[in-house]
Amino acid sequence: MEIRDKINEFLSTVPEVKSAIGYGSGVKKQDDGFSKKAIDIIATVDDDYSWHKENLKRNPDLYSKFAKGTDLSFLHWKTDVNFLANIVIDGQAFKIGTINEKKLLENIEYWDHFYIPGRLQKSILEVKATDKLHKAIRANRKNALTAALLTNYDQNMSFDDLLYNICNLSYSTDIRMKLGMENKNKVQNIVKGSYDELKEIYTDVNEDLYTIKNGKVLLNFYGLLDSIDEYFPAFVASSLADRDIYPKDLTVKDLKLIKKLILKRIGDTTKSESVVQPIKGVLLNPVSKSIEYGFQKRLKYKGNTENKG
Repeated sequence: MEIRDKINEFLSTVPEVKSAIGYGSGVKKQDDGFSKKAIDIIATVDDDYSWHKENLKRNPDLYSKFAKGTDLSFLHWKTDVNFLANIVIDGQAFKIGTINEKKLLENIEYWDHFYIPGRLQKSILEVKATDKLHKAIRANRKNALTAALLTNYDQNMSFDDLLYNICNLSYSTDIRMKLGMENKNKVQNIVKGSYDELKEIYTDVNEDLYTIKNGKVLLNFYGLLDSIDEYFPAFVASSLADRDIYPKDLTVKDLKLIKKLILKRIGDTTKSESVVQPIKGVLLNPVSKSIEYGFQKRLKYKGNTENKG
């Protein structure tokens, strides 16, 4: 059965969602040597409180005793997305993260939360997506390209380096990498496993932001600054507008400021979210599922490390 069919079959067991995006190593190939993987899904809904209350009625075994005994008010504690993990149907494990579509669109536009925008910058499977979300995903990828170029403006990048830097935006400050809950080679595995698709994605959204010459990436600073004005998250655009920075006046000092703004924003959001999300997972999921999910993540990481070593 195709991945899309498996996701649709799973979605038939939960309340209706507006959009469903498959992501991760169970959906897109990663060069990690593992064949049996969970299928990860991001699903958008109109009201996640209502969705989880309805799902709790349909599938009570997916929720912890704590969640059953509360009004689910913790769903929007610190972050906007909530994951139900290690849901096994016919031998296939699934993980679904639900988020209000309005919130996700705001996350993409402002990068006030980077947990989901970071995932949508990689190779994904749009099982179904509203027009607004489909357009936002493309804009998010252009922002990721812009960010990767501007934060590595002083590097002698190849195109492969550029793809690595794009995929690394969401992992560089993720606390799970430091705690050993993610494979240290994860970014390389993502790029190598989905190379052709990533190449197509980031060639398509390149609207005069860079060119390739003699195998190296050459930045078009005029195009990049225009991209910030038109697309980029407001925290950078507004900071530059306050300083009256224009492409023709761009200095090394300005580029350092841009780099600092981007990395600080991503770092601040990613660090906090990578701590909060596992805690919310423990609150929402049954203890047995949380333990098994954490064990599987650790086992996968350990096995991958041994394979690479």
